[in-house]
Amino acid sequence: MVKLYYTLSGGLVLMHSFFGFIKKYWSVGWKALREWRKTWGSIISLLIPVVITFPSINEYLDGSGYLIALVILLVLIGWLQSNKNILGHSELESQLDRIENQRDTLEANLQSVPTRIVKHMFQDIGLNSKDRITIYRYHDDQFINIGRHSDNVEFAKKGRSAYPKDEGFIGQCWREDYVYVERLPIYDKKPERYITQVSKKADIKKGVLREMPMKSRCYYCKKIFDTKGIAFAVIVVETTKYSLGDKKDKVDQILNDQFGKLLIESIEINLPLGKG
Repeated sequence: MVKLYYTLSGGLVLMHSFFGFIKKYWSVGWKALREWRKTWGSIISLLIPVVITFPSINEYLDGSGYLIALVILLVLIGWLQSNKNILGHSELESQLDRIENQRDTLEANLQSVPTRIVKHMFQDIGLNSKDRITIYRYHDDQFINIGRHSDNVEFAKKGRSAYPKDEGFIGQCWREDYVYVERLPIYDKKPERYITQVSKKADIKKGVLREMPMKSRCYYCKKIFDTKGIAFAVIVVETTKYSLGDKKDKVDQILNDQFGKLLIESIEINLPLGKG
């Protein structure tokens, strides 16, 4: 009884495998037949070797050089048609590569727009190598630098990959909409006084401050809202001078005119984040 059980089980497994094989390759064959305009060359190349194995066909072939030549010609035509499709696929792949390269170029251009706009703002405000402008976009409970400019190479460096939402003057601005701080101590003259005062005012760790290449004495931070009125970024204008002076009003003016609207639109299209 046990032997019969195993025999039947083995038979069922074998039948299941057989029908699974038939189902799989039937669907492939059916698809090939439905798309015969693209696959007829392969079908010819596949069928001719099978057909010539029939005894009745072999009799004709043995006595007729014309039929043999016809068979060879059909095989050659099938081979050429198959290779034409291969070439067609290669051409499609080349076109796809070109499209992907164009997409990557467009994406890179879009991502760099905030930086270019910030550079124009920098020049219009009349800032110099002691100053810097940065756009921080809010994303996943942190801020990402998506655009920065300074005439000073060290100040213009990208900096950290992300900034906590509850740290520094950026975090304070996110909570209060606007922050302006000036007349902070000169770091080169009184480094510990600077670190202590900024750490307290900005709620930022002293170790983080010491690592920052730009020890600014004045910060202008303003929250930016998207076209739907939702807060999504912060602009920071900072300087190592004690104050922005009348340039502060210039920043307000620029953000309120068409330049500000253009900046908002450029931030909205800066996806993925942080590649400006």
